[in-house]
Amino acid sequence: MNTNLTYFLFVLIGMVLLSACNQGKKSLVQEGKAVLKFQETQFNFGNVKNGDTVRHVYKFKNEGKVPLIIKDAKVACDCTVPTWSREPIPPGAEGEIKVEFRSKDKVGTARKEIKIYANTEPEVQSIFLIGEVSQ
Repeated sequence: MNTNLTYFLFVLIGMVLLSACNQGKKSLVQEGKAVLKFQETQFNFGNVKNGDTVRHVYKFKNEGKVPLIIKDAKVACDCTVPTWSREPIPPGAEGEIKVEFRSKDKVGTARKEIKIYANTEPEVQSIFLIGEVSQ
């Protein structure tokens, strides 16, 4: 009976130690991530006429300890076009994502989500462009 209790304690201690090791690995991985911090994540362009083009610049800072690499910026509609620098943003440096929205034939409420894919945690962050398009 004593042997079974010893074995059980040995296994339990081993599991606790392995769990602690996994936690350490997770934090090391997170240290290798950039931190993308936007000044604003949503811009309301108000009311524009059908056919107008709206442009806005989303400014951000890399608050991480490694260079920030924006891999992609995706939108669901080809009426919205994001552009950004393909160069890595060093820790502490600032950058920007320019977004252009073409309102032709988009009458009504416009809410455009731009998904930013980068070497961050989480990997995907969203910024939004909203407003109204009238005739």
